[in-house]
Amino acid sequence: SILIETARNNPLFPNRAGYAHSQIIPQNPKITPKELAGKLSITVGEALAILEGYEIPAK
Repeated sequence: SILIETARNNPLFPNRAGYAHSQIIPQNPKITPKELAGKLSITVGEALAILEGYEIPAK
């Protein structure tokens, strides 16, 4: 979608996504886009893009 593509083109996206994937999501795998946006001070659209690309690691 255009929203996801636009968010991923933001130069800060890789760092924000990396931080979210390593620090925030493992502690709260059911976090909502709105909650993630609040924690990272980003838009809900960017939070959706981060969550869309996250896969829960197999144990």
